[in-house]
Amino acid sequence: MYYNVHPFRQIKRRRKCPELSRKCPCEHWNELRKQCQEFATALLDHTRSSYELEVLLNYDPSGPVFEQGDRMLLSRLKLAIKHKQKKFCAHPNVQQLLASIWYEGLPGFRRKNVLLQCLEICRIGLFFPVYSVCYILAPHSSVGRTLRKPFIKFICHSASYVTFLCGSLSFGTLARMPLRRNRWQYEQLTDFDRGRIIGLREAGWSNRRIGRHLGRSDMVVARCWQQWITEGRVYRRGGHPVPSRETIRRRLTEVGLRSRRPLRRLPLTPHHRQCRLDFCRPRATWSVTDWRRVIFSDESRFSLSADDHRTRVWRRTGSDSIRHLLSSGIQQFHKV
Repeated sequence: MYYNVHPFRQIKRRRKCPELSRKCPCEHWNELRKQCQEFATALLDHTRSSYELEVLLNYDPSGPVFEQGDRMLLSRLKLAIKHKQKKFCAHPNVQQLLASIWYEGLPGFRRKNVLLQCLEICRIGLFFPVYSVCYILAPHSSVGRTLRKPFIKFICHSASYVTFLCGSLSFGTLARMPLRRNRWQYEQLTDFDRGRIIGLREAGWSNRRIGRHLGRSDMVVARCWQQWITEGRVYRRGGHPVPSRETIRRRLTEVGLRSRRPLRRLPLTPHHRQCRLDFCRPRATWSVTDWRRVIFSDESRFSLSADDHRTRVWRRTGSDSIRHLLSSGIQQFHKV
């Protein structure tokens, strides 16, 4: 196991020693560094059992000899991560050992489908308080040792965090919402109650005494009295809010009005199109010069700018072709 310590350090030494690079070509050092990496990775291929792999990854020259059942610190794996040895860390044997350590205490968890895995996670999260109490009272019991498993510990910590967030949000919501039995204290005051509050305050009563007498909160009484002092009135100010554009548009749409632009052209009906077709068929042999003497109304319209400078009006659906709603030029064209 002694040779497992030095390849990583030799690789790091070759990278950070410029004197060696000047004395020897860079290609030789790169080849030597590659051989050290392959040597460290090849040691993993010669492990014949999980115990040998555990001994290899937990070897510590300054610590005691690793025995089966001891807590795995994975010193060699941490050293490989520190020296950025990707091939060593990504070796299948190392990944299999890490997966077995992570899912320890949950046999067959990885072979279950997604639904059963979710149910198992929810079960562990719901029993988190039980595991915590057992771990506090008897940390060396079977249930207490279960809480030390990595994946179970992760689920319990996540459940604790989610419970804390839900409790914080619920407490904040309930703190801002008055209790149901006290909501009547915050109901709107009538003008008679406001007058009683002002009269009792002028008689020398305190806000708390007035609140108990009228069944209102002290804050409501204080606000009513403050309004009387600053504004000289106790009634609520009647407001006339300005409706928004969307509100006006929605109300007009509800009564059947649509936003339309003024009609400035004669719409072509199917009858007009048929008349045009009947006119053109006998004259299929006409030249361009002959067709220049014919005028057709065109429905197409082009606008080169973003604003076409047309004013919109509100009309009901189907009223765009009514004669008295057309402009004067269109009406004269109809007469012709």
